[in-house]
Amino acid sequence: MEDNIWNFVLQSGEIVFFRRLRRFASLEQSITVLLTGSVCLQSIWGQILIDEEKHIEFQAETLINK
Repeated sequence: MEDNIWNFVLQSGEIVFFRRLRRFASLEQSITVLLTGSVCLQSIWGQILIDEEKHIEFQAETLINK
């Protein structure tokens, strides 16, 4: 499953956008783009972790109630 999530993130439109934007940028602009992309990735991973936590809680409750 971890590979599937990583493949999704690598193919994400945001990642492609930031990579293309960096090609036409100066060093300062490239660093800004990298930092902005990093913030976006943190947001994505944060949401994935929140979603997984809820999923694990649900599965644990289901197993306990069996």
